[in-house]
Amino acid sequence: FRLGLLYSGYRQDRWWWELIVAARKVVIISLASFGFNESIQVHLVLGLILILLVIHFIYLPYTDYTREGELLHRVERNSLLALIIMLWGAVVFIMRGNQQCKTNLCLFVSNALVVVAIAVNILLLCYGMYLFIYYLSKRNHLLEKVTSLRRSSSWIKKKLSRASVTK
Repeated sequence: FRLGLLYSGYRQDRWWWELIVAARKVVIISLASFGFNESIQVHLVLGLILILLVIHFIYLPYTDYTREGELLHRVERNSLLALIIMLWGAVVFIMRGNQQCKTNLCLFVSNALVVVAIAVNILLLCYGMYLFIYYLSKRNHLLEKVTSLRRSSSWIKKKLSRASVTK
């Protein structure tokens, strides 16, 4: 089907969940583009992401009883949590920029959130790359191909070593 990409992976009674995801993106972009105060923008988006995380756990839109469905739940949960961490860091950065963050504790938290946000994004990126490589190799049977290639190369090496010994 042409539109299968929009609803594949979702439970049959949650075929509409992609509309929630698209609406989330539109609202976040709208708040970021047309917001009037950066502090209020961050708080509104943070509240929205928290609400969407709760809604995600209430509706559980992905197929429940398959490994891929559980994987999709974990990836969505982890990406929403990473957004929450980054937005929390943004709140502290805004406080720091407005000279509201003057104590050593506030400065420490601000610097720690930079490290945490970077680490979470790197972990999410590595996890996504791992999943991509794993499912690509599974779909294309790369492990079997590599194993057969190693066997054939070891067979060739044996033949070549026997030929050099007989000379």
